[in-house]
Amino acid sequence: MLFHLNSNPDDIIRRSLKRLIFYLLGDSAYEYFLFKAKLADIKKDAYEEKLEMGFLKFYLQETDEVVDIGSNFGQYVYHLSKIVKNGSVYAFEPILATFKILEKIIKHLKLDNVYLHNLGCSDNEQFVTFIEPLQRFGARDPGLAYMKQGFHEFNEGKYKTSICKIVILDNLLTNLKNLTFIKCDIEGAEFLALKGAEKSINQFRPLILCEISPEHFERFEYTLNEFEQYIRKLNYTFGAVQNSEGSRLKFVPSITSFSGNCFFVPNEKLEQFF
Repeated sequence: MLFHLNSNPDDIIRRSLKRLIFYLLGDSAYEYFLFKAKLADIKKDAYEEKLEMGFLKFYLQETDEVVDIGSNFGQYVYHLSKIVKNGSVYAFEPILATFKILEKIIKHLKLDNVYLHNLGCSDNEQFVTFIEPLQRFGARDPGLAYMKQGFHEFNEGKYKTSICKIVILDNLLTNLKNLTFIKCDIEGAEFLALKGAEKSINQFRPLILCEISPEHFERFEYTLNEFEQYIRKLNYTFGAVQNSEGSRLKFVPSITSFSGNCFFVPNEKLEQFF
């Protein structure tokens, strides 16, 4: 997951409140608390991807179309909506409970250029099971949910499951005219989602931002090397944000030894980004 809070006293208080609300009042009250807390985070920029979002402000234009695969509670959706204020944000979140909170946040903030989809993205279309790991006190951990693949067995603690449809992005977004950016953070299934968007990627040559996490990729039985070779065949180069003031990326020679947020840059646009 790209988003997480810093460790500070406010976080300690929040974690304690989450446990207390969940124990005493149950799921509904807990989900409402998440809505209010995440809304507050968005309004005060309380998240760690400021470097990436700051960089995007140098690149994205007001009329651009962007896609957020794995929108969670809308931290990226909100800022993308403000940057492409005369364009469109297509947001995908497969976990229904998380999607409902995201929907409330988008409505509360009146983000009229955001189009929400309670769907997952992959290289095929079907209904699949999603794993939702539970926190120690029993509530779900929305940032760690992922698609169950094949016969993979979840062995990392207690969890809930949910069913959601996965789609091929190329088959759904058929009226795109100016796709310039794709953010993809789906706990290991990034390779599959980008395969399903290959036609759009080749047509529009968008900048792509992915979370690179080797342990998550193993769930889907592919390696970082395989993913890297696929991205290279699409004629993309790897880069990462340098600092908060930078409008340029630093070159990443390979993602096989990389962990974190990585930009994939079209080779024909390298001078624009490096």
